[in-house]
Amino acid sequence: MILGFTGHRPASLSGSYSDRTNRALLNTADFILAQYKPTKVISGMALGWDTAVAQSAIDRGIGLIAAIPFKSQSSKWPPHSQDRYQKLLDRAERIEIISSSDYSLQAMQQRNQWIVNYCDLLIALWHQDRSGTKNCVDYALAINRPTFNCWETFKYFYHYS
Repeated sequence: MILGFTGHRPASLSGSYSDRTNRALLNTADFILAQYKPTKVISGMALGWDTAVAQSAIDRGIGLIAAIPFKSQSSKWPPHSQDRYQKLLDRAERIEIISSSDYSLQAMQQRNQWIVNYCDLLIALWHQDRSGTKNCVDYALAINRPTFNCWETFKYFYHYS
């Protein structure tokens, strides 16, 4: 089974990317991977949920497919986030660069659609009505891809982290 993942960035999760948020993301990802036991994981490799899933997959020995929306995705991130991103990419089983352009909403949506098209089940960390994550979930539902929202699981781990 191939799991695809989509989710909010740190600011949309708890207002900041604190150690507590990071622990809750990693614990949520680890819990989901333990429950579903996928053979591969597709991550969009954005800060927050995507990179937590990528880290958990690598830690569990699950093949990571990094679906990058455009080559310079991490170029405006803080240096420590860029380093972490590169270490994850170095351990990915496969890297798929979806768009040859730079940042655009279209490149982000193309990446979302690629994840959905190549997964068996989409796992979303989602709680906002207007977001790229919602667009990804809407696309998955439109093509009848099974989808699970793990927001309540994240809230549990955030509360007890």
